[in-house]
Amino acid sequence: MSILGYGFEAPQPYVDGSIIGLGEALVLNAALAENLRNNFSKRLKAKIDTAKSQGREALNATELAYLKTEFADYAKGYKFPTLRTSRVSADPIDRAAHAIASDIVRTKLNAQGRRLEDLEEQDAERYIARIMALPQVRSEAQKRASATQQVIIDALEL
Repeated sequence: MSILGYGFEAPQPYVDGSIIGLGEALVLNAALAENLRNNFSKRLKAKIDTAKSQGREALNATELAYLKTEFADYAKGYKFPTLRTSRVSADPIDRAAHAIASDIVRTKLNAQGRRLEDLEEQDAERYIARIMALPQVRSEAQKRASATQQVIIDALEL
């Protein structure tokens, strides 16, 4: 597969004859390759930008070999993200606060080159709960919930 113009070998662990059929194997392998490409692009882009800042047009063979090894290690340990099973409140303010807090945690992790899905579920929920409790988050959640409610009311008065 190609990531920003450089070739990488994506694993293809899903095969016909497994618990899944050929169609599922093809879809899962394509999804895996796409996720690996998307997740690894940031690392590769940083290396390319460094090379360009040094006046080079491309990565050298040593850098590329290192990145391919790093990619292979990343791919070997990659797990598809799991669905979060946290209970979402029926309260619209709590739902809005949860969405705001999740975005904050996700943004902070992305800045560190990490993903929310990389955290253990209880850790992710602990971070989200701590941020949800902040007064400024609760205030913003109230505003969003009220605005959403008003949009619904306006839409129903067609």
